[in-house]
Parts: sequence; structure tokens; C-alpha cells
Amino acid sequence: MPALSPSLLRQIAAMPGTTIASFILRFIREMSPDVPSGTWRGIVRHIQSGEQYGFTRLEDAMEFIARRVAASSETREPREEEPGCV
Repeated sequence: MPALSPSLLRQIAAMPGTTIASFILRFIREMSPDVPSGTWRGIVRHIQSGEQYGFTRLEDAMEFIARRVAASSETREPREEEPGCV
């Protein structure tokens, strides 16, 4: 599937009633004597609010994302190109 162009994404974001919730997922694998080999942890960040959540299970990250998406749908948050957006 081809990527959407930035201009098309801006058009979609400008549509009335459109809500955007953006997230960054970061996965970290620490290699130290204190941490079991192969142990991963992560951080998920909601871009619009700046809220972060640390996790060790992907299911927990998905629950955080689901809660933020539901909250974004209930109260419209600024889109990324709007003033005041994080």
C-alpha cells in the first residue's frame, strides 16, 4: 500500500469532525547484568497531550492508546499543525 502524501494527510486532517491521535512507540532492550537477557520495555507517547506511559507488555501499551483515542474522540484536541499543540 503506497504512503499517503503530506498534502493529502493535511486535507484529511482539515475535514470537519476529524480527530487525530498520534503516538510514538519506543522499544528499549537493555543489556546489563541486572536485566535478564532479551528483556524489552517500552514507552508510548501521545503526541497531542505529551502524556507518556512505560510498559513491559505490548497489551498495556495498546490499552493506553485505546484510552487516549477514546478521550480524544470525546474532547477534540488540537491537531498537530494548530497553535498550542505539543
